[in-house]
Amino acid sequence: MKKLLLTALLCFCVSAYAVNWKKVIVDRSGDSYYVDVDNLKKRNGLLYYSRLEDYLEPKNGDYSFIRKFKVDCSEGKRIWLSDTFYNRPMGKGKITGEINPKEISYPKPNSIGYVVMRFSCDYAK
Repeated sequence: MKKLLLTALLCFCVSAYAVNWKKVIVDRSGDSYYVDVDNLKKRNGLLYYSRLEDYLEPKNGDYSFIRKFKVDCSEGKRIWLSDTFYNRPMGKGKITGEINPKEISYPKPNSIGYVVMRFSCDYAK
């Protein structure tokens, strides 16, 4: 009985962090960019989203990273909140580093950042 209860609790905890990565674009080097469409959040007129970059070849020992943004979709203004780097593809494995730059930008049309931002804004409507 204890094993069954423990298994049920573990399954519940794992599903609480489930993500639904939708592939948005692949760049010239073969790196893929995804958006977690199940965890798009709108608050006070701003959209919060997570972008996963999955490397075709490892970079500095990392295979992927998740970047979080806060965006004003109407202005195209984006605040880069954080990056978390992983030693396995698709944001899995051990965390190898984290940064929290809090940088503001206005991605240029047709850039990867712009395409992913527009996808997130349109998906959240």
